[in-house]
Amino acid sequence: MTTMQEVEMISLVIDGFEVSVPKGTLVIRAAEKLGIQIPRFCDHPLLDPVGACRQCLVDIEINGRAFPKPQAS
Repeated sequence: MTTMQEVEMISLVIDGFEVSVPKGTLVIRAAEKLGIQIPRFCDHPLLDPVGACRQCLVDIEINGRAFPKPQAS
């Protein structure tokens, strides 16, 4: 018998569009779910996030204040 584990979901707003994803989802993956492509060289879905090229730099807004996030992946 298998048991379903409940996944905690969070909501993000990216470029004015809301998306719900499991907690811990990378911003770059949440954007892809909306069809938004964030430029990047060093990202690959089968590898751990690196952020070495810094091409995926995005601003994360928390409580109305924007902070640069050097690693959207």
